[in-house]
Amino acid sequence: MSKLITLFCFLSTLFCSYAVAAESVTEYPYSENFDNTAEKEMPSGWAVEGESPFAVYPAFDWYGVQAQSGANALVSGYPQTGNRTDVAYSPMFEMKAGVEYTMTVWVKMRNTAQNGRNPIMKVTVGTAQASDAHTVELTKQEGECDWTEVKVTYTPEADGQYCFGLWCCSVLTTAGDVYFDTFSVSEGESAAAGNVAELPYAESFDTTADEEMPAGWAVAGETPFAVYQTFDWYGVQAQSGTSAIVSGYPQGSNRTDVAFSPMFEMKAGVEYTVSVWVMMKNMAQNGRNPVMKITAGLAQVADAQIYELAKEEGECDWKEMKLTFTPETDGQYCFGLWCCSVIPTAGDVYFDTFSVSEGGGGEEPAWKAEIPYVETYDDASHYSGKDYLPIGWASTGETPWITASLKNKPAVSGEYYMIAQSSILPNRNDVAYSPMLDMKGGTTYTVSMYLYMPGTGSVNPSFKLTAGTAHESDAQTMVLEEIKDTAVKDWTKIEKDFTPAEDGQYCFAMYACSSTANDGHIAIDNFSVREKGDVLPPTALFYIDNTLNSIFTGSSVIFEGQKIKMVNMSADAESYKWTVDNDAVISDDEAAEPEITFPAAGTYTIKLQATNEGGTTECTQMFSTDVYDLESDVDDAFTTTSEVSDKIFQQTDTPAYSEEGEVKDVDTYDNYYDYVVGVNPYYRSVAERFELPDDVTLDISSLSIMTNMYSLFINDIGEGSINDKEKTYRVVIYPDKDGALDAEHPVATKTDKLITTFGDAGYYLPVRQSIHFDEPVKVKGTFYVAFEFDELDLYDETEGRLYRSWIGFDTRVHANKQTTLYVKPEKALPESTYEVDGKWCRADEFCPALAGYSFGVMPWVKFNKKDVSAIGEVENSSIELEISTDGNNYRVSGLSDGEDVRVYSVSGVQVFSGKAQGGEVVIPADNWNKGIYVISAGGSSVKVLK
Repeated sequence: MSKLITLFCFLSTLFCSYAVAAESVTEYPYSENFDNTAEKEMPSGWAVEGESPFAVYPAFDWYGVQAQSGANALVSGYPQTGNRTDVAYSPMFEMKAGVEYTMTVWVKMRNTAQNGRNPIMKVTVGTAQASDAHTVELTKQEGECDWTEVKVTYTPEADGQYCFGLWCCSVLTTAGDVYFDTFSVSEGESAAAGNVAELPYAESFDTTADEEMPAGWAVAGETPFAVYQTFDWYGVQAQSGTSAIVSGYPQGSNRTDVAFSPMFEMKAGVEYTVSVWVMMKNMAQNGRNPVMKITAGLAQVADAQIYELAKEEGECDWKEMKLTFTPETDGQYCFGLWCCSVIPTAGDVYFDTFSVSEGGGGEEPAWKAEIPYVETYDDASHYSGKDYLPIGWASTGETPWITASLKNKPAVSGEYYMIAQSSILPNRNDVAYSPMLDMKGGTTYTVSMYLYMPGTGSVNPSFKLTAGTAHESDAQTMVLEEIKDTAVKDWTKIEKDFTPAEDGQYCFAMYACSSTANDGHIAIDNFSVREKGDVLPPTALFYIDNTLNSIFTGSSVIFEGQKIKMVNMSADAESYKWTVDNDAVISDDEAAEPEITFPAAGTYTIKLQATNEGGTTECTQMFSTDVYDLESDVDDAFTTTSEVSDKIFQQTDTPAYSEEGEVKDVDTYDNYYDYVVGVNPYYRSVAERFELPDDVTLDISSLSIMTNMYSLFINDIGEGSINDKEKTYRVVIYPDKDGALDAEHPVATKTDKLITTFGDAGYYLPVRQSIHFDEPVKVKGTFYVAFEFDELDLYDETEGRLYRSWIGFDTRVHANKQTTLYVKPEKALPESTYEVDGKWCRADEFCPALAGYSFGVMPWVKFNKKDVSAIGEVENSSIELEISTDGNNYRVSGLSDGEDVRVYSVSGVQVFSGKAQGGEVVIPADNWNKGIYVISAGGSSVKVLK
């Protein structure tokens, strides 16, 4: 997030368009989704200003993007000039002094020109619908983004009328469009009431956005304190987590910048303990000392801070300030954390990990680690609420270990794990110590954990596991495992034995000890210690099988009656128990990988219990989905991956093969060119599998692809020279046959020159292309989208040339490791046992490292309405069934007398039960709802669509 710069815009009103006089809003909450406003107009009470004023437009029809809700959005319009000051003003709101108001709006910024210029937006508040009245800037953002919720708060100092401003303030021309949608304002409690916090109180500053303050806190001074991710902004590590409050810039003289804690109800004569960690740094090294102090007072204003508890001068690393305060009278009090440096450019003051408790600092934690010990980093009872490692753990070093999670890297189980961030220093020595554990001399114990340290492309990390008698490196006398200069690309289990010589307390130490700087994140999950031979509970883990994911809704898409497999990735389990809510039906709730049928659109909670002789653990997944019944045609566009759970590689990390045939997926930009999803020395045809029920039909009108990397070798010097200028590619739609790509019966083919679709120049940024079919391609059931290329010039570097061709597409990885990428190998990888046979195969069959890989191609389709008279096929047939429809009745014949016949809805509800007479049963269905039903008789079943 870029730093906020308050802009005071004194502009003429030459281009200002005010709404017809409208009454101010007095009732809350207020909301506006722009869907009831005519095109090119503004809602009642709104006003606009600027040379390219905002207006309401059907976003998809005009700009080819989906509105955040409904059809319309507020758009910044054309022309896209430089130094824009285009603003849409909300209606005027009646607001009260001291009351906190929350404004929420969704924003999307997009630059279709892909010219590297960033659109900019901001949100302001003011006393009139004019730019010079908007003197308070609430937030500002720069750069492209998909629909993102922006939530800000504002507390007026005086009663009156106020409005919010939604700005497009891009600096450069042709920087793109700014869209706003789904605007709302709500009224909260008065600031005084909202700022009182309960004791004991703890604040780590890690859940507060950059440049903001936590709820209940306040600031004063010319250069106010704010929360920052300290490593990103200042190059220093926070005391815990990633964020701290910092005194900011400019570093003036005689500073009186202060951060006030929330107000606390305190009793006269009772001792309260306040703890905060402080660090003071002067990066200028000019001999000038930063100064800090800590105070207590009766209000969140400087004059009310009448008790000075501590004051220190001079640079220091993180250290704890633990102070006591005893009020003389009952009342509300707060604490002040000050930067009060006298001389300018004296450096920064940082505060972190603040807490207040009644008495001497709180009770000892009820939980204590003991063997058998299992730490998943997800159990809140294992944490004190103050530290960012579980109770009993400790961390030392320049880049300490914390509990967190990385985007696009799910935990082995649960949500969190332990991480040491990438170090900017070489020869790092960052250590995490387990709790001290009581052990018996001569008894063998097994320590187990999962390790993940992918490195950073050119740098391979190092890791060490030791055992010892104290939380000190010198006491760690036994090395159990050491991994030097080797990347560990996925969660890998490490299990080692340790036998102490005598009874006592011991701990284990995990070292991030890379010799080279910028070694990447190092992570640990599911740490455990047990006596050797003891069985620990299993690790429960599962994912939902791949489904389509709509770009319109961002949700999973399945079809009525479709069975979705659960992908069980649990470890060491002997039995399973599955549950799901909202009337979803599980095929077998004790199977390892059952199928679930979801009756309607919504969010489902799926829970797996995995059991062995050591106990039971649980894993829960939330599954949000749309369910298409196809009672009418449905237009959609989709991929096979979820942007929530699956990994989407950025351009700089587009996976590629090294010269040795290894898959590289970090810092590949300008380092590797043989892309996994593209053309490389091993194959030049790639495809993505889209799995659909057999009875679903659709028309494919076009495809969208994102090309991350591209260069075409064009050499017009002399005939016969190497030249890819005229090379072509083919897009082929293949059907599925017996779970594999059916290359013998392509459904459609489109051929074009590379230079026509992708151009003749290399890409510095990803570029999206659209490929349109002359006629919609009709497909039934599962299909594949393949890109097949002519042989391109992938030169051997020993030839001494500086140029070659390359192409690499949007590459993704499914969290469930179910591969949807297919390739057609022409050559095996070095030292691979794969036998090339000229046929298509799943990518992980060709290279196991490609498990879960996906090609992010996006078909634009129309799902066809189902034929309501269609009759499904008999499943698991052991007897012959003849089924015919007669109006609103079904006749089932070919049965034995007395044969049981039952009918179930797709949600598992029985709607009919009867016995065959004369070899048949007539089933009345006139009162059935529309949908899929299953008629079951004697172990056979048939689906019918009412």
